[in-house]
Amino acid sequence: MFPVDDSLHRASPIHGGVPIVVHLHGGEVHSSSDGHPDSWYTSKGEVGSTFSSQNHTYINEQSPLALWYHDHAIGITRLNVVAGLTGMYIITSQKEQEFLPVGLPLVIQDKQFFENGEINFPSVGIIPVYHEQWCPEDYGDTILVNGVIWPFFKVLPRLYRFRILNACSARFLVLSLDKPGMYFYQIGTDGGFLPQPWNLTSITLAPAERADVLIDFSGLLNGVSIVLNNSGPTPFPSGDIYQMPPKTYDILKFIVDEEEGYREGLVEGDYVSDIDFSSLLMDEKPLSKEDVVAIRTLSVVEWDNDNHLPLIFTLDNHTWEDPVVQEPVEGTTEIWELVNLRINAHPIHIHLVQFQALDQQSFSSLSYESGNCSLQVPYGENGSCFIEPAKDPYIYQRGWKDTVITWPGVVTRVIIRFSQRNGSAFGFDPSEGPGYAWHCHIVDHEDNVMMRPFVVTPNNTLAALTRNLGTFVPSFS
Repeated sequence: MFPVDDSLHRASPIHGGVPIVVHLHGGEVHSSSDGHPDSWYTSKGEVGSTFSSQNHTYINEQSPLALWYHDHAIGITRLNVVAGLTGMYIITSQKEQEFLPVGLPLVIQDKQFFENGEINFPSVGIIPVYHEQWCPEDYGDTILVNGVIWPFFKVLPRLYRFRILNACSARFLVLSLDKPGMYFYQIGTDGGFLPQPWNLTSITLAPAERADVLIDFSGLLNGVSIVLNNSGPTPFPSGDIYQMPPKTYDILKFIVDEEEGYREGLVEGDYVSDIDFSSLLMDEKPLSKEDVVAIRTLSVVEWDNDNHLPLIFTLDNHTWEDPVVQEPVEGTTEIWELVNLRINAHPIHIHLVQFQALDQQSFSSLSYESGNCSLQVPYGENGSCFIEPAKDPYIYQRGWKDTVITWPGVVTRVIIRFSQRNGSAFGFDPSEGPGYAWHCHIVDHEDNVMMRPFVVTPNNTLAALTRNLGTFVPSFS
């Protein structure tokens, strides 16, 4: 559908066709089913270097949560995603449905269109002599929800559950409701339920992040409308919100209709306090700093030309093609310090695992890049790059996550255990197959080498104790 940029490292079939491979974002799956970027295939039978099968197996043993799926072919993910290859994938349980409905998905995207309705995607790069087609961020001027432009949604004056996904290519969303006194009751994040709901007037979602929310329309008169708004600047957070296309401020309109209000997503009971959220949490082993066996300091970098226009993006100063550096052992716990050296935020997604944000700490990027200080020296001591003590993550960054916002000039620390949430081994061997990826989820950056592979080292003791080796048998060609 769109021009393909040959200056990027990308899937390149000889005989044509569109390379694709499905990634279940947030899923705990064998790497042969994870949508490895080099596992692409085409309708003409050509395949990538790590391809094994078009058939993927999803065990679905995770806690109730909203995942999503999208294309992940190397170097052309942004093209396939904007073309429409995305969707939500919800794992539920009988216990959850005793208290709550599955809820209504709200998949939010932004696009541009030609007058004939075709998608308008950039065909000339920001630096054509370097990248003939690639642009650093694709921001649309039109908002879609579940594939519909600026939809309206009729609701009863009751309590509803919504599963919100930011499926935009690059746009960060700062969501709010335009009626004073109305709130989001956030009950879950990327990784499922929170111990108790948060009462929020706004929610910030980076591309790929999800929010599980309740919205209470009770007490509103028939015919009243409430607009779900967006105030996220582009780029985020340095952009000027007043330079945004006005049409991107509005997401969708809720209209109270006592006769024709939609009944799917209705929550039984009149109040959020009627729900016992603690009873919905599955058994899990808390993450602990005492279990940490490695701390990795990993840079998040944009490389610009003399006019401050981006050429490429890297993680840990490496590209996708460089040798694997991160090789965590299954069942062990690590801290990853994500060091954002530039002026805009990057959402970092780590495949296979759910993790938690520990803290965030501002530092002097200029002094660090000049070599005049160190991130290994604590705040307040001579030679430290840090300009403040570590702070708790923002409220919308808490809970179990698979994607985290790395703020500019900030070290964002996440704690990761390479196991199931209860500490058990995965129901498959994560050391087999092509391995996994971690990357920026601004897909334009991901396609321009802001993605790195990692492999999981086997832990035979953990596997022998907890893994049923007959549960999953991958097939390889």
